[in-house]
Amino acid sequence: MPSQRGRGARALAPGARWALVLLVLGIAACMAGVRTARPGWSAAEVDAELRCEAGQARACSELGRLLTAHGSNEKDISRGLVLLEVACGRDDAAACATLGEAYRNAGDPNSRARAKDLLTRACDLRDTEGCAALGELLALADKNDLRAGIDALRRSCDLGGARGCELYGLAEGRLDGDDDRRREEDAFALACGLGRLSSCQLLAMLRLSNPATREAGTALLARNCARGFTRSCATASVLFAPVIGAPPACAQVLPLAELACEAKDDDGCTVGDACRIEAQRDAPAALRRLRLACDRGIALACFYWADVAARPGAAEPPADPAAVQRAYERACRGRSPAGERACVRLAAIRLAAATTAAEAEPLTTFLQRACERSVGEACCTLAEVYAAGRWGPPDPARASDLRSRGCNLGDEKCCHP
Repeated sequence: MPSQRGRGARALAPGARWALVLLVLGIAACMAGVRTARPGWSAAEVDAELRCEAGQARACSELGRLLTAHGSNEKDISRGLVLLEVACGRDDAAACATLGEAYRNAGDPNSRARAKDLLTRACDLRDTEGCAALGELLALADKNDLRAGIDALRRSCDLGGARGCELYGLAEGRLDGDDDRRREEDAFALACGLGRLSSCQLLAMLRLSNPATREAGTALLARNCARGFTRSCATASVLFAPVIGAPPACAQVLPLAELACEAKDDDGCTVGDACRIEAQRDAPAALRRLRLACDRGIALACFYWADVAARPGAAEPPADPAAVQRAYERACRGRSPAGERACVRLAAIRLAAATTAAEAEPLTTFLQRACERSVGEACCTLAEVYAAGRWGPPDPARASDLRSRGCNLGDEKCCHP
């Protein structure tokens, strides 16, 4: 269904001239001392109207933008659009940009063409949001206009628009060259420097993907979390969480996880409880919360509950092995950072219970593939299989190679068999 703003944009063209007449008559009436109530208007809208009636052109443009953004009824939105049309005709760049976005949101081809014209005009008048909206319209909505859209986004960024810089980086990220990767990172860095915290998150993730800049990415995530961007708190807490993190460091992670949890992030709450168990800070209560979260379908909580409950003496009363296996199954099927690790542990449990080579073969194949994908625990589990020779002759050399690989991938059990 079209938005109110979209309906107002479509309704404007056939009645624009009459609306202008009615607007003039309304202003004249107010200036003559006949003031009507404005139910639902904010103080800013009332103030802008007073200044507009006093002849301040920029105030009329401001009122138009406020009404189209927050208008409580069709009449207010239509009035706002008329004000924007008049202001845009006087080369008010912000009015052209707002009007262009209103036409873009209408969702039909004619409105899109009008939006492109208005946003092009706003961009030519050096409005950063106009250039950003034009680039968004072209590059992100229509692949045929990708290059033209990227040019508009770059112009917004060059003019100092933080949102334009972020969108420019995202558009460059859709391309494949090394120069595109560099421009993507530079754009996010500019937007981050301009205070756009979502761009700081994107920049941190790019830096984390490169071993040479991983430390800088980690530090940026922590700073962004401290500045109130909770997605960075959640990302950092999971990246360096116990068992699944690299390297896990609960002393540093717990404060970030707590901030993420305060923002209602389930994985942040889960990592916080896993760290409390590791630090022996009210571990029984933390374990109960993990079990309840697992019952609510939080896959990462299922993994951590099973990880702790499977340890001898960790739970009182001791956890039912079948319940541990079910928790690993949920974690394996669920979408979480521990999903593959949970699948490896589930395969190890089922392999230990296998009674025939036919049952064991798909499990060892899965573990081999997981080892090749650099899951150290899978390599270590396979090493035990080859060392014991349960499903074939013992192969100490193969077992040793797998332990070395698992150790190099960070699995401590493989380092100290």
